[in-house]
Amino acid sequence: MPRILAIGECMAELSPPDDQGLRRLGYGGDTLNTALYMARLLGKDLVGYVTRLGDDALSKDMVDDWRMEGLDTTLVETVVGRTVGLYAIDLDDRGERRFTYWRGESPARELFNQGAYAKRLEAIERAALVYI
Repeated sequence: MPRILAIGECMAELSPPDDQGLRRLGYGGDTLNTALYMARLLGKDLVGYVTRLGDDALSKDMVDDWRMEGLDTTLVETVVGRTVGLYAIDLDDRGERRFTYWRGESPARELFNQGAYAKRLEAIERAALVYI
């Protein structure tokens, strides 16, 4: 089990439109970004991420990328028939970012109100550091 756990929601991200008006699809979130940087600095499998994702291709790609980055994903739960939340970034005339969210059905919103959360709670109690 990892010694450091980050708990949160990763969402699909639509970047601001480029010169042709096209957006790039990526993913991110404050807790995930922090977990990835900690894993890069501290080494493989010392940092784990706690979240819930769907069973769609984007969710699978996310978790595969996290594993390649060295994150422990044993506490990432897959929810059948669901997908991650989405947000779009737009820029105003001064370059300030504005966010629009679509996350009402995101599985991460129910991270601790499901019956199968006992494993996550036990891991959190054993962790040396928890980042929320």
